[in-house]
Amino acid sequence: VKGTNRATVAVLVNGRQKALGAIVAADGWVLTKASQVNGINGGAITCQLKDGKTISARQVGLHPEHDLAMLKLEATGLPVVATFRRHDLFDNNDDRYVGEAGVGMPPAVRRTLVEADVVLAIGNPLGVGQTVSMGIVSATGRTHLGIATFENFIQTDASINRGNSGGPMFNLDGKVIGINTAIYS
Repeated sequence: VKGTNRATVAVLVNGRQKALGAIVAADGWVLTKASQVNGINGGAITCQLKDGKTISARQVGLHPEHDLAMLKLEATGLPVVATFRRHDLFDNNDDRYVGEAGVGMPPAVRRTLVEADVVLAIGNPLGVGQTVSMGIVSATGRTHLGIATFENFIQTDASINRGNSGGPMFNLDGKVIGINTAIYS
């Protein structure tokens, strides 16, 4: 799990942090929350790396039903989060999960993630700086919460505060198992 937070970025819109993102490819592909960057008409999107360096970003993909956005940074050689390998994400060559390695629960996660598993959530709560919180999985497959069109949430007691949205959630193998989405209370 060591070093996983190096592959996360603060997503800023017009200089204000709106979310976190996970760098999923070394050539600058970042997965984050669509609700935080959708509809930015002419707004400047930048991403701040763990070392404080700020890089311009552009929105290149949007999936509002899953509340996901893909950003592209103008950079190469970036650290990346570990995700499940492509063949781990599919049951019977079912391609429904293309590009959704860190969303909800792909088949590989459903088979391996169970209640009481320990997870780590990366965040930047209230803009105080990047943090890591630890918790256990309380439940998997949570639906009917009215948060997103398609719901298949992992419930955890890891601290998820304002500013953690879009940050990755890792298992203890250091693989992304989800994207921090909401506080539900």
